[in-house]
Amino acid sequence: MYEYVRRGDGNVFMACEPLAGWRMVRLPERRSHADWAHFVRAIAGAYPDAERITLVMDTPNTHSAASLHDQASRPPRKNDSIYERG
Repeated sequence: MYEYVRRGDGNVFMACEPLAGWRMVRLPERRSHADWAHFVRAIAGAYPDAERITLVMDTPNTHSAASLHDQASRPPRKNDSIYERG
């Protein structure tokens, strides 16, 4: 008989494009607005010529447009509005 034993928790960010056989996985130490914004930037970096990137997400409080705009871990760069892409 199997008994589930919880040994902590974790956070996983994953993006995939199944038909292309592509995926990106990040295991950040914490779940913060800045961590999520960095992950979305990494996704956008994988598709620099895309006019639109569609995200299908669960609903944690970190997954919002405000996270992308308010994230202050680095100064904004010219033409760097990810939220405006799609």
